[in-house]
Amino acid sequence: MTTIHMDKDKLAAKAAELTEELVGLQMGEWMIWEDRADGSEGLTEDAQDLFNEIQAIVLHHLNK
Repeated sequence: MTTIHMDKDKLAAKAAELTEELVGLQMGEWMIWEDRADGSEGLTEDAQDLFNEIQAIVLHHLNK
């Protein structure tokens, strides 16, 4: 499936998937996740910052 045939939600989901993988490669998978006080799991602050930066670039290029 090409990006031309993807709706915006699917495109955003693919961008997030790709971005998460890139952050994991950059920082190391074991360094990006943390357990939260409510029992959930989320990105560390540094990983979230890097995720936001990379995702902006990925989305920019996918939306061209």
